[in-house]
Amino acid sequence: MTEIQMTEAEIRPEEIDWRDSTFQITCGRPLEPLRRSIQALGVRQTPVLQPLPSGRLRIVSGRRRLLIVKAMAAGAVTVRLAAPDEPAAGLFLFNFHDHLGSREFNAVEQALTLRGLRRYFSEEEVIRSYLPLVGLPPHQSILRCYAALAEVSPTFWPAFVQGRLFPETLDLLDRDLQPWTELLLTLCLSL
Repeated sequence: MTEIQMTEAEIRPEEIDWRDSTFQITCGRPLEPLRRSIQALGVRQTPVLQPLPSGRLRIVSGRRRLLIVKAMAAGAVTVRLAAPDEPAAGLFLFNFHDHLGSREFNAVEQALTLRGLRRYFSEEEVIRSYLPLVGLPPHQSILRCYAALAEVSPTFWPAFVQGRLFPETLDLLDRDLQPWTELLLTLCLSL
């Protein structure tokens, strides 16, 4: 991974394109402990953003920190800005490695990470190099299973995070039943 050149800047949360989730991999983590930490100590790890052609900013890392700053109506926040032409593959890897050492990934975070990695790297490289880093065995069937999870409606993600549904459930669905996936997941949750 090449070094990403960044500059420091002060931005307002209104400048962020909150709908852009290109680099988002965090899911199902409570905001309250982080909010208490930011209230006590401020934002300790500087969020990273990238300017978009629209003039808005895309979050590379630090979405939850920025959400809290926005909710606190704190005004301007110090961020690091990657160049507008910085390749997305490098920024995604930056975000991935930024999260890698700080916690274990839940099932949805594993799925979102693998989906992002598949955008930029070959399936073979994702299986060999990245599945073990997110805590999964390096097998094509595992990648297929988690790819299915990334495509399921986000409405079901909390059930996967909480362990009420399992990624392997999606792998059990026959291809002919895939149009009925969400109905079957709803049925599983209500049993």
